Amino acid sequence: MREFYVYQYVDENNMPYYIGKGKDNRVNAKHNFTVVPTLEYQQIVKNNLTEEEALALENKLIREYGRKIDGGILDNIKINHWACLSGWKHSEETKRKISEKTKGHVKSEETKQKMRKPKSREHAEKIRLAN
Repeated sequence: MREFYVYQYVDENNMPYYIGKGKDNRVNAKHNFTVVPTLEYQQIVKNNLTEEEALALENKLIREYGRKIDGGILDNIKINHWACLSGWKHSEETKRKISEKTKGHVKSEETKQKMRKPKSREHAEKIRLAN
């Protein structure tokens, strides 16, 4: 079924800061690590895709722009297509391991806000070079 789409959130300079795949109203749904912008900053890159086509395009765009954690410009965290499949869930063992690793690591609201801000191209390049 061709019900999926790939979308991006852009900043005031029309630079993407998040790429996602979705169906139905996913483009407007809450995200854990990025701010959902107003409608004027949401763009559908391509629609009428199968889930596999959407995953492939999403992955391609994420790799082109790069994730902030890799020195790029996107807020995206996941890049593995298997972790983004509809209905995919962590195993109980994985959830337990994640929980143990993150216990006691609380980020302040100020830190969370700073992490959500898009980085300039220059800043992203400095991070990339440092890594």
